[in-house]
Amino acid sequence: MVAVNGSEVLLALARAQGEGEVDAALADPFFKDAEWRPLGGTEDNYAVVANQQSSPANALCEKPINSMDHVLIKHCLMAGESPAGRGAPSSMSEALERYLGVPGGDIERLDGKMMRELAQNVVIMADGAKGSNPNIIVADRGEGQAPDRFEATLLSLQKGNKKRIKFVQGKYNMGGTGVLPFCGSRGYQLIAARRSTELEPGSEWGFTLVREKPHVSDEYKTPWYEYFTGPGGRICTVPGGELGLLPGGRPMRDGCMVKMFEYDAGRASVTKKLWAEMNVMLYSPPMPIMMEDARFRRTEQNPRIMYGNRNLLARDFAQDVHRRFSIRSKLSGFGTNELEVVVFRHASRNPEKKNVTGLFRAKSGAVLLTQNGQTHASFAQSKLDSEAGLSSLAEYAMVHVDLTDLPTRKAKMFLASRDRMRKSADSKRLEERIFEDVGEDGQVRALEAEYQRLDEQISVKDSSMNRAIDDAVKGNGMLAEMLAPGSKQADGGKPWDGPGDGDGQGGEGGGEGEGGGEGGDPPSSYVPTYLRFRNGDVSAHRTVPADGTAAYAVLETDAPDDYTTRRQDSGSLDVQFPPTLDGSPHGPFGGRVKVKVRGRGRPSEDAGDVIVTLTRPRDAPLSCVMHAIFVEAPEKRKRRAGVTLQSFRWIYKDRWPELGWTKSTVARANKSEVLVNRNCEFLERFQRGQPRPRADEIAERFGLHVFFASVGLHAGHSGDPNYDEIYQKSIEAVARSCLAASYGSARRQARPAGRPRARTRPERTST
Repeated sequence: MVAVNGSEVLLALARAQGEGEVDAALADPFFKDAEWRPLGGTEDNYAVVANQQSSPANALCEKPINSMDHVLIKHCLMAGESPAGRGAPSSMSEALERYLGVPGGDIERLDGKMMRELAQNVVIMADGAKGSNPNIIVADRGEGQAPDRFEATLLSLQKGNKKRIKFVQGKYNMGGTGVLPFCGSRGYQLIAARRSTELEPGSEWGFTLVREKPHVSDEYKTPWYEYFTGPGGRICTVPGGELGLLPGGRPMRDGCMVKMFEYDAGRASVTKKLWAEMNVMLYSPPMPIMMEDARFRRTEQNPRIMYGNRNLLARDFAQDVHRRFSIRSKLSGFGTNELEVVVFRHASRNPEKKNVTGLFRAKSGAVLLTQNGQTHASFAQSKLDSEAGLSSLAEYAMVHVDLTDLPTRKAKMFLASRDRMRKSADSKRLEERIFEDVGEDGQVRALEAEYQRLDEQISVKDSSMNRAIDDAVKGNGMLAEMLAPGSKQADGGKPWDGPGDGDGQGGEGGGEGEGGGEGGDPPSSYVPTYLRFRNGDVSAHRTVPADGTAAYAVLETDAPDDYTTRRQDSGSLDVQFPPTLDGSPHGPFGGRVKVKVRGRGRPSEDAGDVIVTLTRPRDAPLSCVMHAIFVEAPEKRKRRAGVTLQSFRWIYKDRWPELGWTKSTVARANKSEVLVNRNCEFLERFQRGQPRPRADEIAERFGLHVFFASVGLHAGHSGDPNYDEIYQKSIEAVARSCLAASYGSARRQARPAGRPRARTRPERTST
């Protein structure tokens, strides 16, 4: 339908400030003969649309990712190459370097000018009324689409248009529809596109509006989404040329523009809250994104470039990072051998005495699993404590696992929504290996020890509370039964034993000297000169438990800690295992390389040679050979009798900023300690007006209740991905209710027999 007023209708829709103005535009005579067709060609499309992302920010991320895909496809076509051809790039990073000149395909290496120029290719803008949800506009300078291709691309579902193009993210042809349930109450989404004039100079604009079908009959269980066409089912068009489709009438020459009305993104400026959320979910995006909110005055942060927290921490917020390094990992079959670790500055070392970790990741997302820089799933902070044994470091660490090269056969591990992971044997194995590798790394263990010491220095211990806890536990079988599941006794692997070189020292957590450099740092050379056993040899015989228990060996080297991760003159640490064995290397760190090995066989059987190699730029590699023999597995150490209790600590008001606490915070519990807020509002309200001895008694009873509830919650739920939410809600309920019962019990116990009950004013409690 090519109508005289088609341009006016398109501009009216593009400039609409909310659903009411869209309704008014739809009353135009232009729509009298319009046909409304189901999205994707089926009225069953609600099942696909509704089964997408669970949050509005996650859903919105699919739009700029699609835009980036089409920017790269456009430049591929401009270079005269077929996007799905044999000569096309095999990855996004390769395409970015070939077509857009990004060094190594990594935008972290761009200077400020090139970053701003590249960000103009994909923009996210907002308009609308300040007091309501914004209209979100995503526009790009990509290949665009011809009107007669809309229904096969922009309006299609599950056709797999990009599944054979290896350098783009898109493959399911449905993720972009995840925004529709978050588009106001009517599901309005305007789409306008024009084929790039660099590919087709005489192209024209096409446009349509997607909406949730109104007035669906009760005979249907669900509604569906639909879009309009002109008579005969043709997408509406207007002549080519620049159109003022962006906020404020700013022009677009070509490409694609999508406007989502009254999007559920919150009422704050999109350059603040939404910007922060997208930096988490697009942790290391292939391209930067320009974000601007037309509802607010232009300021230093409006417009603002979004380029992911990985790049932010390297460029703008490096002062908040204590250490940033990579762990050599053997995630067998998952397409990577490296885990990136960021450790934020301890609160005590921050000028504002605050833990800034929460600005860059949520407690539910301490370990990020990404593909092409987009977060597909995450693990909670609590797992760094419970699975990797990082009781102090868990508060400050973030781990990034790049699974861009995940084999196709394992791709089903991630759901098509790209915001969560399917529970399967593959995902379980991946999770186990990540926390195993993180927890065993020498540099991580050294940082854990460092942060434990810093926690100790700024903590206020209360020995009387710990004595009261010990007294409560003694002889109490029910408490012991509750606590026993949480008292893990490390059975660990046994270090490799062998004659004469001292490798039998140390256990699974590390051997001699792995505590973080106490006693002086070992000497290092910019390019390493040696790799050897502790006795100086480069070959040795070793024994490996035959039952699959892990064994360890420590080698010495003068390679610096960043030798395998630095950008220039780096080398690699490689281990070649025989078919009977498997394992992983860790280091170099602190002048040591630790190798973990496990396998199954018969005692006295030859297990083969393990070859450890440290490559060197412009020089021959360094190698050590360990000839392995299976032996009887060592007897497991018996679990220690009794229970292992966390320690108790009172936290006072002056430490709230460091921990991110407020007056309503009750406590925090982890593997090694329970921190209880001495100035918690629930406690202080109950103490108000009481003499000092009674106030201290109330505080002690409050602390005991909160402590044992915390220990039980941690023992029962610490492995739950929603542990933090479960714990905080439960412990607040305990804090609100325990004092009335405890105080009443204390009064009854304190009253001498036969003495009449005193008439007192009842205490005010918080409910």
